[in-house]
Amino acid sequence: MAWRYAGPMGSGALGDVGSHLIDTAETICGRLVSVSGGAMVTAIKERPVAKGHVTRGTALDTSDAETAPVTNDDVASFTGVFDNGAVGTFSASRIAWGMPNAMMIDVHGSRGRASWDLSRTGEIMVDDACAPAGLSGPRRVLVNPTFPYFERGSSMAFGGVGCTQIEQFTYQAYAFLQQVAGVSEADSLPRCATFADGYREMLIANAVAESAANGGAAVDVSRFNK
Repeated sequence: MAWRYAGPMGSGALGDVGSHLIDTAETICGRLVSVSGGAMVTAIKERPVAKGHVTRGTALDTSDAETAPVTNDDVASFTGVFDNGAVGTFSASRIAWGMPNAMMIDVHGSRGRASWDLSRTGEIMVDDACAPAGLSGPRRVLVNPTFPYFERGSSMAFGGVGCTQIEQFTYQAYAFLQQVAGVSEADSLPRCATFADGYREMLIANAVAESAANGGAAVDVSRFNK
């Protein structure tokens, strides 16, 4: 039983995992203005209290341990509407088997779609109406120097090299150091998230929890965009 499993609904899978999904979706689609259809499930009602110390959310020794109730969400889902009219469906789970650090994004438009998977972070799957007859269908595109910001953080900024999850931390550290050094936004990687950004994500998670507590009712979150 780790601290992650204690707290109000919305502070579990939604706050821990879903917050990253919300932030990424807003980077792509713009700000959320409302959430609805909130649903949260605590699938594992009790967990063993650790006898030893806890590492990576798992106790080293749980044999014959007493149990304590889990008070927040193992799984959370909701629908969000963005300020440009786009609609997104969100799902977050901390108990999905074989997916300890997974995130997937699918964006669908009127003439195509794009998919991204954190486990294959250096590529995007694209499917659009531009392909000639007989050659249509999804195709893999590796990140390359034509992508925004690629050259500013890659140690090998060439086409066909791609990047991995681990290299994302290089970009993150580089972006932070650029801010410390006073590099202008025009010449730097995207700015690192602020405490205000984190607080806003917490407000959105709370709105989803409010929706779930009221049968999935819509909750306005546009007031958080000011």
